[in-house]
Amino acid sequence: MYGMVKHFLEQNDKLVNDHPGYRENYEEFCKHYEEIERDRAIQDGHAHKESYLKKELRKSLQDQVLIISRRLKIYAIIRENEDILANCRISRWELLRKTQFDLTAYAGNLKKYAGEEIGNLGPYGITTEMLNSLGETIDAFYNAIADPRTNQVISGTATKSMIQEFKAADRALEFIDLIASVRGDSDAGFYSEYKSMRKQIKSGRVKMALKVNAVDSESRDPLEKVLFTLTHQTVDKRNSKNKFQLVKKTKAQGGFKVLHLPSGKYDVIAKKPGYRDAELEISIDPTKLVKIVVEMEKHLQSTE
Repeated sequence: MYGMVKHFLEQNDKLVNDHPGYRENYEEFCKHYEEIERDRAIQDGHAHKESYLKKELRKSLQDQVLIISRRLKIYAIIRENEDILANCRISRWELLRKTQFDLTAYAGNLKKYAGEEIGNLGPYGITTEMLNSLGETIDAFYNAIADPRTNQVISGTATKSMIQEFKAADRALEFIDLIASVRGDSDAGFYSEYKSMRKQIKSGRVKMALKVNAVDSESRDPLEKVLFTLTHQTVDKRNSKNKFQLVKKTKAQGGFKVLHLPSGKYDVIAKKPGYRDAELEISIDPTKLVKIVVEMEKHLQSTE
């Protein structure tokens, strides 16, 4: 949301740049915004890193145990070794249900029995390299369990930093709010759009879903009374024959706004007497404001 406000202020810099106090507070806001994004990247990189590594190691250990136990079971049956047979009877389902410590204990026990018979296991597809790999995976998985939660600590530190950066960014924006309100005395459109951006930050939700403008393709002048029909591409589940549809006309300034729209893809048709119909497709995301500018082409008039 801060990114949207920053982009809006960049686009309208000439309107407020000369106001006393604006430049200092804008630069302060940008500095803290950059810190927030940096902390967010740290969170993304570390928050789930340890749990992901542990999950991958657990899966690798389960796969290796299952392969070796099946091959060792064949050996035990042929040799009629009841001791080994009793310790290699396990299914994938049972492996999935074992706790992490029970899994490492079982894998270690399996490695021990296979190691004692390694000289006879070549024909059964069990090698020294396989057992060495199993041992390495056991150690790595155990260390992942026992090691301090370094990644969570890093992520937690980033979170605390973000809280402070958010507060500092908000203080800078509160001053910019005052400047924007003063500017609004002479430019109501600027202040209205700025307030909309700020409401999104304060509420955590996007208040406006769509902003539409229509212009003449040659003169770039805004066009009023352009009839827009927005049709959702998905059939309404409550009525298999209908699709959600919205019809609106542009105002004197050549645009209109829509506060709420169901998410998804829409077919859009714009019509105005004297102009060719314009057709396009848009996607509505409930977390983002979608802006479109439709260029309308005039009908070519006959010279005859």
